[in-house]
Amino acid sequence: MRIGIISHLKHPIAEPFAGGLETHTFQLARMLRQRGHDVTLFATVRSDPDLGLEAICSETAIAEVGLSEASDIAFFREHHAYLSLMNSLRTRDFDIIQNNSLHYLPVSMADALPMPMVTTLHTPPFCWLESGVRLSDTTNHALVGVSHSIARQWAHVRSLDAVIPNGIDLNKFAFRPFADADPYLVWYGRIVPEKGLHLAMDAARHVGLPLRIAGPAHDEAYFRDEIQPRLGVHARYEGHMAHADLANVIG
Repeated sequence: MRIGIISHLKHPIAEPFAGGLETHTFQLARMLRQRGHDVTLFATVRSDPDLGLEAICSETAIAEVGLSEASDIAFFREHHAYLSLMNSLRTRDFDIIQNNSLHYLPVSMADALPMPMVTTLHTPPFCWLESGVRLSDTTNHALVGVSHSIARQWAHVRSLDAVIPNGIDLNKFAFRPFADADPYLVWYGRIVPEKGLHLAMDAARHVGLPLRIAGPAHDEAYFRDEIQPRLGVHARYEGHMAHADLANVIG
């Protein structure tokens, strides 16, 4: 099959992964290609070229200007990139489009495509994406949630067509039958306030187990004010780890 995968544009789809969505998109594209499909990944310029990359934008989370101006620039970059992409897909011969973008334009323009599209919903509803889903009224577009919790949170907007949990590559994320001799907890992901790492650190201290932390510190002020003061005997920051190293720590 000829499969187009639409990524979000805030971070590259490449190791070390910024978070779970980047990991999911990377693994999906890689494994489909290994199974013999012709995959094109529509993503940012620094994404992995071995995934059949067709770059449509630079990373919108990387800004060299003030926060308010950067937010406006990112909005218009993403809008232009997705609008151009969706218009171009009208005349291309993909068998199916898989949408991981979390952006309103691909879902609201799905009815203009000659091929079916599947959108995977990775988050609860938020205003822009919810408005796009409400505008999408076509039998050519399926909505999939990554959990039953996500499906319940989207139920007031639209019933999802399926729940398909995120998968992992068991060759790279291997099962470890025996735990480490010294027990510890693990937290990994983007270090930003909404992920609640500071709460996990407090919980680890409360139960008396050390916490190993991995992930990119995307919010410097949050890391400085909330995370660094909590580091010490009960919590250790491992940095932004490669996938294999992270799998070993979690295993």
